[in-house]
Amino acid sequence: MNRLSRSNAWRRWWKWTLGLSLGLAVSSASAGEVEWHAASGARPPSDPPTGPPSVRVIASTEPAVPSSAAGPAVTLLAPVPLPTTPAARPDAAESLKPVSFSGVEAPESRVIFRAQMSEAPTAPKAMPVGLPDVPADLPSPPPVDGVLMPPLLPGPAGTCLNCQPCPCEAPAGGDADGSGRFGLTDDSDAPNHRLWVSAEYLMWWIKGQRLPPLVTTGSPNDPVPGALGQPNTVLLYGNGHVSEDVRSGLRFRAGWWFDDEHTIGLDGSFFYLAQRSVNFNAGSNGSPPLFRPYMNTGFPAGQGLPTQPFEDTEIVAFPGVAAGGITVNQTSRLWGYEANLRTNIFNGSYNEFCYTIDGYVGFRSLGLDESLQITEGITSLLPLQPGTLLVQDRFATQNRFYGAQFGIDSEVRFGRAFLDLNARLAAGNVHEIVNIQGATITGGPTGVAFSQGGLLAQASNIGHFDRDHFAVLPEVGLTLGYQLTDYLRVFVGYNVLYLSSVARPAQEIDRVVNPTFIPGSPFPQSGPARPSFTFHQTDFYAQGANFGLEFRW
Repeated sequence: MNRLSRSNAWRRWWKWTLGLSLGLAVSSASAGEVEWHAASGARPPSDPPTGPPSVRVIASTEPAVPSSAAGPAVTLLAPVPLPTTPAARPDAAESLKPVSFSGVEAPESRVIFRAQMSEAPTAPKAMPVGLPDVPADLPSPPPVDGVLMPPLLPGPAGTCLNCQPCPCEAPAGGDADGSGRFGLTDDSDAPNHRLWVSAEYLMWWIKGQRLPPLVTTGSPNDPVPGALGQPNTVLLYGNGHVSEDVRSGLRFRAGWWFDDEHTIGLDGSFFYLAQRSVNFNAGSNGSPPLFRPYMNTGFPAGQGLPTQPFEDTEIVAFPGVAAGGITVNQTSRLWGYEANLRTNIFNGSYNEFCYTIDGYVGFRSLGLDESLQITEGITSLLPLQPGTLLVQDRFATQNRFYGAQFGIDSEVRFGRAFLDLNARLAAGNVHEIVNIQGATITGGPTGVAFSQGGLLAQASNIGHFDRDHFAVLPEVGLTLGYQLTDYLRVFVGYNVLYLSSVARPAQEIDRVVNPTFIPGSPFPQSGPARPSFTFHQTDFYAQGANFGLEFRW
């Protein structure tokens, strides 16, 4: 039993004792704990009272001196040792109605005899109901050797009974009302925490990007070798999701309560997922052939070539024409931080479970950077047209979310184990940036030439684009942990966050190309300016497990 439980026990004992004393003074029949024989002055049961009697109690070992003016007197003599078995106990005075009898194993071999005085033999009066209020600062009585303390009366709702420590009871120096506001995960005497710091290892996944078809192979005998829809075309890369593999990261949290009642506090966190790259490489000396597929808008009229849109390809490697290779590189990284003003809004206990709920409001930021780069290296196999060609398209995006957030952090404790549920919602602005670059470098007998534009990045869509968009960012986390010591916790959890609007590289690719815009085209630029740029909105999520340690002081 800790200090708070002992204090409550003494107060209840004094309240019980004073109640009995006041009951003897104001009632015609009284009830109480009796550890002595009534020596004299008891009212015979055959003489029922005609009005409230006046009873004077003299704590003395001397014979009582009756006084008719003051009413009958009762003298409590010194304790008399009694046998320990009920069968051998002495008869009580006729005015005492036996209620209970129990033995006490003590050196004096005393017994406790509980009795009730009746107004008449056939009409016992009930025990007094209600006890007078006792000042909270009443001093505790000194222990008495060999005397059995009266049992504790039931306390108010929500307090601990039967002398058992409340599982959420605050240790010494904590909240005095025993509400468990800062109760530790057990009833240890460790101080309440005001500072907490944690470090976590993250093992997360993010939503992948759906790439357009980027690399194919096929048969030279097809009408348009390597083009989508041709009988022997095989897609080597693209037209699916990438960047869905697990990635590692870290998260750090810290917080501080300004008072022991946890009325107000500050907390903050920072996390990041390390940059991850996904690469695809393919090379050929001409066989098998390699191609980059795209949708051709059609050639200018009068050239003897198709003038309507059709699936076409750019040659990377082809038997007797070119040898070459292609590389597709995709990178991404995610990070975020927040700062909050926190307060405790609810706490309590149920059986052996303790629970607290904190609310907070603050600022939230999230950053997502991604890029997609496609590079071709081609060497001509034509004797009359020797040379090399380097073609590169690059799409990069940056997303910066800034918003206000609110949330709750609830924790349930059982012994040293705890379960935490954290839910938050941020709303604000996401600033989306898209950068598109393309270049073609040609090398030959006459030197090296540089041209702006590749294949999917042309003068028609190259540039820097940005916009602001409203977005929401909810996040939910569930954590299961254990209190190793009074100051150190270990835990494992799972988090899911969602951002409603982002720009991603793959979604900003326009695979429709006007062949007159391709560098080195023999045709003058004419027709639609394609590829073009238009912001395409999509959503984003990240989720995964986290493993961490938390230090509280």
